[in-house]
Amino acid sequence: MASYATITVKGGALEGLQRALRAMGLPGELEAEGLCLGRGSPPLERFYQQQEEFSAIAASLSKGLEVPLLAAMNLEDELLLLWAFDRGQPVFAYDSNPMVLACRVCSYSSESVPAELGPVEQLAERFGVPERARALKSWLGRRRGLGFLSERERHRRILQLLGLFPAGAS
Repeated sequence: MASYATITVKGGALEGLQRALRAMGLPGELEAEGLCLGRGSPPLERFYQQQEEFSAIAASLSKGLEVPLLAAMNLEDELLLLWAFDRGQPVFAYDSNPMVLACRVCSYSSESVPAELGPVEQLAERFGVPERARALKSWLGRRRGLGFLSERERHRRILQLLGLFPAGAS
């Protein structure tokens, strides 16, 4: 499974997002998870730097378009990172597997660490689905094997709950 980085907005803002990405000289291929800005496995030594760069791009796009957006990075289907911005302001952050890059031989690498997540209620509210906050929290905190097998599958389900991904799309 390859890694990817996507940005997703409500349907009405999609054309504006595509124009903004072109103006920034960034690719933006439309895919099921949103506009894909990149595929492939990043070198792990640059992964944290790429996270910072990508979230800064997402914040800038959200501010320029004056819309909420969801940015996501999936690292080899082992790690799903999400950031939500509204008019350039961060409203939510998520890390499905904080220990993914842990030292495999270090004593703490076998520790079970729960996902790190921000205020789910605020996330749901910003995308106009406050009634889905509880379901979102369930999917964000769910362990692999309990209703899903991959981080890409989790990402798609979260998009569906936020109203950013058609329920019947594949």
